[in-house]
Amino acid sequence: MNQNLSSFQLENSAGPAYSEADVEAHAHWLESGTVTEKYLRLVLGDPLESVPAFGAPSEADSMASLQQRFEKLASNWKTETGHLSSIAQMAVHSDYQQIIGIGRPAVPLILRELEKKPDHWFWALHAITGIDPVPAEDRGRIAKMAAAWLSWGRSEGLLR
Repeated sequence: MNQNLSSFQLENSAGPAYSEADVEAHAHWLESGTVTEKYLRLVLGDPLESVPAFGAPSEADSMASLQQRFEKLASNWKTETGHLSSIAQMAVHSDYQQIIGIGRPAVPLILRELEKKPDHWFWALHAITGIDPVPAEDRGRIAKMAAAWLSWGRSEGLLR
């Protein structure tokens, strides 16, 4: 386990307190290559930017890799759930859940998908962000729901 990150996670008073289980999970993500230390520090709220180690992928490489992963998961999800009428079944699909697991970095990617073609991304957006900008009268109307999320994304600086 990366001792510096472990200490940061347990002692960082600027961010939330992390349990030993959280620290172990974060260490596993690092060791497995799921995330980089810089990315994890950014997500966990480290006030200091860490410098990537020699040979570590650049932020641009990481974003390109994230986008490729997202596109593959999204494509698989659409292919495997396109015939379903149950939104709940669509949302529990493993690829959709993996997209939710990406967390906040997936939000701009999901919003760009909504720009291209409105689809059932609302569950994921709500799960990741914890908000729902869709007015009650627009619930169930895909185009209006997409418009509400896209408006929110623009106001948050996630879309142009």
